[in-house]
Amino acid sequence: MEKLTLEQKKYIIDTARKAYKIVFKEKLEEGDFWTRQIYYEENTYGENIYFEACVTVSSLIHHIINVKFGLSDSENQIIDCTFSANGYRYAHTYNLVCDEPIDATIDQFKNRTRMDFSIYENNSQYYENNTPSDSETDIQREIAAFNSLDRKISKGDLGVKAVAKLGEDYCLKNNIESILKIGEVFKSEHGCSYCVKASETLKYYEYPYAMKYLEIEILSEPWKGDDEYSCFASEVKVVREIPLNELREDHVFNDACIRNEQKLKENQKQFESQMQEIRAEREKREKISEIKLKHIKKIAILPLVVTVVLLIILPLVLYYLGVGQAE
Repeated sequence: MEKLTLEQKKYIIDTARKAYKIVFKEKLEEGDFWTRQIYYEENTYGENIYFEACVTVSSLIHHIINVKFGLSDSENQIIDCTFSANGYRYAHTYNLVCDEPIDATIDQFKNRTRMDFSIYENNSQYYENNTPSDSETDIQREIAAFNSLDRKISKGDLGVKAVAKLGEDYCLKNNIESILKIGEVFKSEHGCSYCVKASETLKYYEYPYAMKYLEIEILSEPWKGDDEYSCFASEVKVVREIPLNELREDHVFNDACIRNEQKLKENQKQFESQMQEIRAEREKREKISEIKLKHIKKIAILPLVVTVVLLIILPLVLYYLGVGQAE
């Protein structure tokens, strides 16, 4: 077999790294890294996640190439070596495919050697003491993660698109000008994103009750997004809106619905509690206003009493006093 093309190499390396990262995070949550767990927690992103991952990733790439291309062991080898660069030397493992090295974890040496390495280039100048590896590594979980990432997508497939409701039609969540109508074709130069399964839309939209879900038919050649969940196609047809009870047959999506329902109940309780506080505050203000009004009325009637005293009662008193003096 001829050497792998750059696109083939990129797909194999990128997918293997993604599969490793998925299992890595699962093991981290399970506490499967013992005393190194603190280090990994502090270095979750970038090349640090592949620290000492060379044996696992190389074994996974060996498996992927066997599955994809059916190469013989002489054409598809795992190589143990000494990595040497800038005065530093480390035990390392990489793949040798059709006499060309594939090193998906070489970027782990960037910080340690203060050098820059591309995972897609031939870096054989840094390898010494190359010997075929005979070690066996359990990579069943990584293989399962790879199989999930490697699902075939093709023209004619059906996908799930999470959208927002807009009147009788639908629109993209962040773009109300992009209208989708049932039975009609939707086109986008940049690609219409979709997912193979409804549960994968949860990576982008956490609350199912805030969304509507469309079943779409892929009319053009699709391609995968940068992550393991999204796909794109420049032309799709909207088939129907999928009811939530149908989507909830997926237990992952159903669990998200349950969480969403609990959140809605919590929000409702919080709203009711806030309304009670508002009503209590309003009643308090009304009582204060009522007391103030009573005082105002008392103060307001005082001038009237004085007026009555001065204009009516006082003249009468003076009149009677005058009459009494006259007698």
